[in-house]
Amino acid sequence: MRIPAHLQQISQELALRSWVRSSSFPRETYFASVDIFKARIAIHQPDGDDPADSYELVAAMIGAAVNAEGALLTHALKNATCNIDGPDRWSRICLAAGWAVLQSYEHACNNGEWNHEH
Repeated sequence: MRIPAHLQQISQELALRSWVRSSSFPRETYFASVDIFKARIAIHQPDGDDPADSYELVAAMIGAAVNAEGALLTHALKNATCNIDGPDRWSRICLAAGWAVLQSYEHACNNGEWNHEH
């Protein structure tokens, strides 16, 4: 899974991948949320497919959760290169963070570090 192209620069500017993989990031909490959000979205997929576009919805929900928690803002403000020049930019930062969590989640599932049936 790749972070969408239009969000990759933000992800790199804020080192979101490293932030999500840091020991201070509550991975288990967010990975459990990914599982819950994916299950809720699957209810609305009558054929039982797990379409790739569901990741967009999950990334948005995780981004909103990371925003509500406040840790993303703290991380962004510590980053001297971060430019938060308005609500649209902040929304893209939150969405990029959601994708970074999903990317880490997928990596952990593929490597047996997370059992998606928690």
